[in-house]
Amino acid sequence: IFSAIGGVGNLVMSPVLGQASDVYGRKPFLVLSQVVRVGTPFTVMYFMQPGGSIAPYFILRLVDSGFGTAGVTSAAVADVVAPEDRAVAFGITFASLSVGYCISAFTAPFFSREHILHIAAGLFVARVLWAIFILPETLPIRAQANKARWVVENPISSMSILFRNQLFMRLTLLIALTTFVMFGTFQIQTFFLNVSTPSEFIV
Repeated sequence: IFSAIGGVGNLVMSPVLGQASDVYGRKPFLVLSQVVRVGTPFTVMYFMQPGGSIAPYFILRLVDSGFGTAGVTSAAVADVVAPEDRAVAFGITFASLSVGYCISAFTAPFFSREHILHIAAGLFVARVLWAIFILPETLPIRAQANKARWVVENPISSMSILFRNQLFMRLTLLIALTTFVMFGTFQIQTFFLNVSTPSEFIV
């Protein structure tokens, strides 16, 4: 339920964040997205304490899901990469997510749960510091839209681009179907593995 609500929030907020990044630059929103996520390991630590609650974790996940900045990240890549190299750059950027997942899955068995949370907390804080002090602004000042004239466009009406470009509509539907299958499988796999016995996997 939280993932679905967050997805709807992301659907509404993504166009607004994209417009705002054209006015105020990419970096403020990339930094803010890291700040929103930094509390994730600490909410898990709180839940593990006697009398702790899982509610803060789900609330933070809900806010995080609605504040996705994948579009801003893609725009930042497009700002600094030549058009002929953007396909490769986008591929490398999003492939890094899988690389990080594989590394974490490989190294997790070597640490205790407490150590994993401490390492995660340190990495989350490091991400914020990296975004603030090392990540540069990719949108030149001359390319930023006029702040005084900027008006927030209705995020629903901005989706009309889907109906103006058939190729964009087909790509969007393909991504939506892929995500539906991928995340749907992810949501049920833990339950399936927990309730299934090893003998059920024997053919």
